[in-house]
Amino acid sequence: MNQGLLFAHGIPQPGSSAEEVEKMIVGLFTPTDLFLAYQMGRQKYGTGDLVLVAAKQDPEIISAWPRKKYIEVAMRRCTPKQLATRRLAQESAHQAANLPVDSVAFWFVLEVRQLPEPIMTVLYTVAHEVTAVAN
Repeated sequence: MNQGLLFAHGIPQPGSSAEEVEKMIVGLFTPTDLFLAYQMGRQKYGTGDLVLVAAKQDPEIISAWPRKKYIEVAMRRCTPKQLATRRLAQESAHQAANLPVDSVAFWFVLEVRQLPEPIMTVLYTVAHEVTAVAN
């Protein structure tokens, strides 16, 4: 069996349906782009506990952050009570999706101007069978 790369949407976004979030992400990003950004971040920071950040208005740029640094910088205005309600601040993507730490899983943050808060979800790879069709 050959294995291809697919991303599964792991954690629903409050106030949005999983289908809406998935449709937006799939419409803006390819699995390959997300996987490469994750791999580059993992190599740069030496950890798989990452947050990938992108803006709907500029989807060509995907930034990788160590999750602890993202919390420290991007969530600095949150009160301790607010942080306690954000899963991203409480657990890694691997913990949230109940996956081994060596698997490809990360928090994905999509900033959308029209929304008061960014979309935060977990994306992770799943193996699927790739078959060739002969003519």
